[in-house]
Amino acid sequence: MIVMLHQGVDNETLHPFAVEVERAHGAIDAGADVVFAHHHHRVLPLEEYHGRPIFYGLGSFVFPRFDPVRNISAVGEVIVAPDGTITARIVPAYIETSGHPVLRGVPDYQVRADRERIR
Repeated sequence: MIVMLHQGVDNETLHPFAVEVERAHGAIDAGADVVFAHHHHRVLPLEEYHGRPIFYGLGSFVFPRFDPVRNISAVGEVIVAPDGTITARIVPAYIETSGHPVLRGVPDYQVRADRERIR
């Protein structure tokens, strides 16, 4: 089961707020296999919680170009193996021109967010 959460404050922070973490953890505790949260329009950490990935923000994708920070984007990739194991990663992207995202850089296979940075 994939849960999508529209939460957070547009462009306010680079880390999820405590209430956002609580909601995402609650979704996993209730049976979700993956959580995608969005609304910050910035790339936020990817966390693993009880072996399940939580994407707190992937930026903007097909969006107008703004300033350099808001042009940074990402794609969340989730692979479910036949045995049920879930692997997740963030694939970096950049909005080159309005409405034209381009994948770039080396994918980030790190799925554990820095707990000190999640508030």
